Amino acid sequence: MKWMKTASIRGLQSFLYAVTINLVLEVIVTAVVNKPDFIPVLPDFAAYFSSPFLAFGVQCILVGLTSMAFGAGSVIMEFASWSLVKQSVIYFLVTAAVWIPVSVFCWGLGKYKNTFYSITASYLIGYIISWSVQYKVCKKNISDINRKLEELNKRDGTA
Repeated sequence: MKWMKTASIRGLQSFLYAVTINLVLEVIVTAVVNKPDFIPVLPDFAAYFSSPFLAFGVQCILVGLTSMAFGAGSVIMEFASWSLVKQSVIYFLVTAAVWIPVSVFCWGLGKYKNTFYSITASYLIGYIISWSVQYKVCKKNISDINRKLEELNKRDGTA
């Protein structure tokens, strides 16, 4: 199954990119804050671990796993036999199954009564907005390609 190999490669690449970007950004933030004992994690999250450094390491891995889900899940959008609606719903469910628990654990921690609901709602709203924008862009690109093909066909006399 070629799609599994593609998903694995994309997932691994996404994991590595996310961890690297997270580390670079955290080094920059730490340098800007300029405090020797500063660890870039929320105190509530760090409280679950024996050291702030361990909390930071777990946070990096969780960010990587989240990115891995998005990268590996992207192959879903290439299943030509599936409708766009089916692809979109399955991709949403796969990514939400990772994004929501990681977000709640890293940044929500149940401290606020409605953390799960607000994170889920924000992810759903963000997904709908992103999907709508991408759909319109793709629809316009397809329309442009079809218009150019018609022009070429008319020019070549094949229309």
